Amino acid sequence: MGIGAKLGIIAQSGAGASFENDYSIAFDGTDDYANGTANFTTWNGLANVSFNLWFKRDDVTSNEMLMSQYGTGGNNFYIYCVGNSRIDVYLNGSVRYRHTGTTFANNTWYNLGFSLDGTQGTSADRVSLYLNGSSRLAGSFGGPTAIGTYTSDFQLSGRDGASSFDLAGNLDEISIWTSTLTEANHNAIYNSGLPLDISALGISGLAHWWRCGDSDSGTGTTITDAVGSYNIDSFNEQAAFEEDVPS
Repeated sequence: MGIGAKLGIIAQSGAGASFENDYSIAFDGTDDYANGTANFTTWNGLANVSFNLWFKRDDVTSNEMLMSQYGTGGNNFYIYCVGNSRIDVYLNGSVRYRHTGTTFANNTWYNLGFSLDGTQGTSADRVSLYLNGSSRLAGSFGGPTAIGTYTSDFQLSGRDGASSFDLAGNLDEISIWTSTLTEANHNAIYNSGLPLDISALGISGLAHWWRCGDSDSGTGTTITDAVGSYNIDSFNEQAAFEEDVPS
């Protein structure tokens, strides 16, 4: 993928300092993905975890993986977009959240957040999904009491260390938290559609933050972890940084 028109933004963070977001990572939908080269174990066995990311799809009629990780005995995690109106979140090898209430548009940025609180007594109360900062009902699905054991690298686009259901589009500002983020937390990260310095929001549990080019000056083939130590450092085929961001 080549460098597109620059849509970089400068926003004010929660601490009042300037924040610049110029890059995302782009995938062509054919054979592009990016992954770390070591097992990702941060959230193994935890009852309280969350993630948040920005995504844009070139063709919302296709079926595409945004992120994935594989474990033992089918103990898998992934975020799967099915056509233009469905998002599945798999944890421990099963659908734990399915959202079907939104019609997605081509070439449009969305913020997606997910939280697990395995301490809740009712399984349906354990999982929550947030789209552009607002909660979406999960229907009859429910979450586990804890994340299982994952034994592979963390992958962006596609699944299982290979090209399968690859994303045609972009990902940006991906974060993983070892805490259960609330709707107010995800709404603060969404920030009315303008990414901001999430490390300045005062939300506990931020473990990894992949800025998809902004920590690496938009060059090379490594997405440096801005707060942790797990870099996504293996780009397959034409996966590349691109100057196209939520704004």
